[in-house]
Amino acid sequence: SKHIKFKGTKGKWKTFDAVCCPHNGAHRPDRKGRGGVIVDGNGSITFNCFNCKYSTRWTPGHRISNKFRKLLIWLGFTNEELKRFEFQSFLIEQNSPQISISYETSFLKFDKSDLPENSKSLIEWIDSGENSNLFLNVLDYASRRLYGDLTKYEIYWTNKSHQTIKGNTVRDLSHRIIIPFKWNNEIVGWTARSIEKTKYRYFSDEPPNYLFNTESINDSDDMIFLVEGPFDALAIDGVATLGDRCSQSMIAWLNDQNKKIVVVPDMEKKGGSIVDIAIREGWYVSIPRWDEGIKDACDAVNLYGKLYTVQSIINSMTNNKLLISVTRNLYIKGSK
Repeated sequence: SKHIKFKGTKGKWKTFDAVCCPHNGAHRPDRKGRGGVIVDGNGSITFNCFNCKYSTRWTPGHRISNKFRKLLIWLGFTNEELKRFEFQSFLIEQNSPQISISYETSFLKFDKSDLPENSKSLIEWIDSGENSNLFLNVLDYASRRLYGDLTKYEIYWTNKSHQTIKGNTVRDLSHRIIIPFKWNNEIVGWTARSIEKTKYRYFSDEPPNYLFNTESINDSDDMIFLVEGPFDALAIDGVATLGDRCSQSMIAWLNDQNKKIVVVPDMEKKGGSIVDIAIREGWYVSIPRWDEGIKDACDAVNLYGKLYTVQSIINSMTNNKLLISVTRNLYIKGSK
């Protein structure tokens, strides 16, 4: 409150003139109270600008992220105040490690969900002696898409083709491989990818705001690779948005991990809106110089192998906004 002059409220938000806009492309300072802050009962501080969309959060038990540190500087924190705040945050983190865990798991919540009827893992089907031509075709497709290692990934199949799922009739589930969506080791949804060329490649039961493969993130990781599709995420141990979008809840969760977020866009449609989000959030973007015809990380791993692909992503990453814009125009096909 020492550094903020509040103007009013907007729902749960206490509003004030946002200090971030001039640092994010605005031509003049905010004078309409477009900055908002929420301080919850745990002492967590959430900031959002309803103008330039800058958002960041700090919660007790977490170190201060670069985005939150920038906000404090823009608010007028002195070096002494900033160092004191960072030191106090460090002490809280050392004395209350459980806060970090409880916050991360509660930030995004999802209900349990069931897989399609009669779904079993590919390994279970093999052990049961299943040898139908359709299942062998599924195995062949899965092996090609999953880099020849069926034991590393939890992939399912059902031999019951026609099913009614949440009011929708699906007639070709047995022609698809099923990838479960997990959160806190529980299944909260799934996607079924057709092994054949069809208009509808995926049929999914996907909860809103879900990020796929977050269980691949380790505490020791310095960065998180962010991609669109589940196969891309599995290929490079990344996290997938499951489409060309990223909600504010997903963005907040990613920012709260205090790791470098590296967007690896598909090589079409100028990388899509996920690149625009990366530029806005100050994330890194990586557009490696892969061979013609490689459109995503999954294709790259299948051609080059995982080690080379990951190294090429790291070598190409940048958070320079101008360089990102120039590179996407030069090397990614299509229009936004």
